[in-house]
Amino acid sequence: MTYPFCKAALLAINAIWQAPWACAQAFGSAPVETPVDIGGVRGTRIDSIAPLPTDPTFPYSIFHVPWIAYLAEELTAGLKLPPEILTERTRDGGLLMTATKERLDPDNPEHARRARILAQTMIKQTGYPSGRRRPILDA
Repeated sequence: MTYPFCKAALLAINAIWQAPWACAQAFGSAPVETPVDIGGVRGTRIDSIAPLPTDPTFPYSIFHVPWIAYLAEELTAGLKLPPEILTERTRDGGLLMTATKERLDPDNPEHARRARILAQTMIKQTGYPSGRRRPILDA
């Protein structure tokens, strides 16, 4: 998944639905089925993966670990972002915010720091609640 592809998809979807907010995000849950072939016998193996975000202090919300986020114009009043968050206005007056133009890696401390800024911004500007419902457990 590349930044140009995700950005274009998010903007295209939003142009059709005109949502007040949207985001491309990292989210992981466990378990997952992995196809296996053992001696010509095909099947699946159940693997457990670490949930995202792995940092238990990351704000829990419907935005998960945001990579690229959009806010409609009416949700951007008074919004000030640090310079490391890439921003651009969209044709409809909304604001596109980006944590990184690289593939988002939640284990990269800089990516995680910027994603945290986006998550906190989305929570504040949209009014959606945050708060961890349960602790993240090691896989």
